[in-house]
Amino acid sequence: MTTFLFDVALYGSLRVKASSEEEALENLKNLLDCADVNFGSWPDGSPATGEVSLYDKGFELVDQFKDE
Repeated sequence: MTTFLFDVALYGSLRVKASSEEEALENLKNLLDCADVNFGSWPDGSPATGEVSLYDKGFELVDQFKDE
């Protein structure tokens, strides 16, 4: 059996609580700096894991919520 390593681009959304957008972005960058991720399992039941880092080419703020 051979293991293949692919570099893939993923699209996702994360909610980050912070006092400002700048703080939220900094927290997000720190969290996802080579973070371990679990994608569930492969068809044979073994875990599908990997590492993720941010592609630092810009971020899009989708929405903003105030805690009540």
